[in-house]
Amino acid sequence: MVPSFDFDVALEYLRLLRMPWLYARLGFLLDRHAEKLFSKGKSRDAFLRRLPRGVAYLDRKRPGNRWVSIWNLMVPETLATSTDQVVRT
Repeated sequence: MVPSFDFDVALEYLRLLRMPWLYARLGFLLDRHAEKLFSKGKSRDAFLRRLPRGVAYLDRKRPGNRWVSIWNLMVPETLATSTDQVVRT
């Protein structure tokens, strides 16, 4: 079975919700699983164009979160890669 994800439907749903931080959250998670989802650059770019102006958080604010600059997103250490920056608060 080949996994599939309808990026257009997801983008339309996020547009209806009018919560820009959701673009950062979902985009980050889809980016981490891009190979499994056979995602294309165009889909990723559509999420990147709609990121919030401020910092978004994948989870709660807490010490040790890591900054993922491309997504303007703070993520827990367990989901970060070695290239993401540690932020101490």
